[in-house]
Amino acid sequence: SFHDKGWARFYRVIDETVDLDVAVDADGTITDTVTLTRTHYGEPGALFTGVNNVDYLRLYVPKGSVLLSASGFDAPDPSLFEAVESDWEMDDDLLYEKEGASRHASSGTDISEQGGKTVFGNWMQVKPGKRSTATFTYRLPFRMAASRADDGLTDRLFTWLGRARTDRYTLTIQKQSGVASRTTNLTLNIPEALRTVWSSHNLSGATFDNRSDGFFAALFERPE
Repeated sequence: SFHDKGWARFYRVIDETVDLDVAVDADGTITDTVTLTRTHYGEPGALFTGVNNVDYLRLYVPKGSVLLSASGFDAPDPSLFEAVESDWEMDDDLLYEKEGASRHASSGTDISEQGGKTVFGNWMQVKPGKRSTATFTYRLPFRMAASRADDGLTDRLFTWLGRARTDRYTLTIQKQSGVASRTTNLTLNIPEALRTVWSSHNLSGATFDNRSDGFFAALFERPE
């Protein structure tokens, strides 16, 4: 899920589209590519909405996810930030997050943990009448199909029944409070060896809005 804020968003002139491409390898490894496109519908020069929208966005993903690549970011000039007063103290929660944070070398993306999730954060800007795109590619900390022992009870039972093993994939897209317009498009790419038994949506065209949490699930058969 994304978290971002800004004046242009408050006045509802920022439209967002999220394209999530999920690639499942033959061994069950899952690699996600999230592409966020932000369109600024404000009129140049208009009060509040006619200015450059500067946003520090955060992508919340399962804890332990590994960022592989990221691009499309544009940080504000350091001179635009005010200096912190010497007597200010950092909030304990922010301090804990900062101490455990790291930075992705090639993209400058901040990597931290918050609320039981791994967080990727970076700056994004979009001018009135323009469109900007940012992309994150990361590997999930778990596989769709866990390895199993040949002598396991479940394996022997499936073999005795003459049935193929099944694997499942589920995804929850959490709603962001206050976001008026965001569409998330999901594409799930699976190995040729898997056969789709059931899915809640089309694997190559599931769409979710931001009115509530979105949920996707699919069940696959893996012939032995």
